[in-house]
Amino acid sequence: QQSIWKLVQIQTEQANGYATPKPFQSDDIKAQLTEKVSVKDVQSTLELFERMGLIVAVSYEGIPYFRLPEERDWVAGEQV
Repeated sequence: QQSIWKLVQIQTEQANGYATPKPFQSDDIKAQLTEKVSVKDVQSTLELFERMGLIVAVSYEGIPYFRLPEERDWVAGEQV
């Protein structure tokens, strides 16, 4: 989980001095891991991170992704 979390944290794009979260899938994270881990284990870990509020699930053109939360994901201290 720790190595997956480290990879999740760097899923950003730098623009105009700001880090913007970029969407990713479990396959993207698995491809960057040095340990031998199944895609299913990566997916389960990402789902755990989502339930913990560390990442959010998003969909682009009907395809599911995850990404780090952005400020606009929170309204009056509650997750949208």
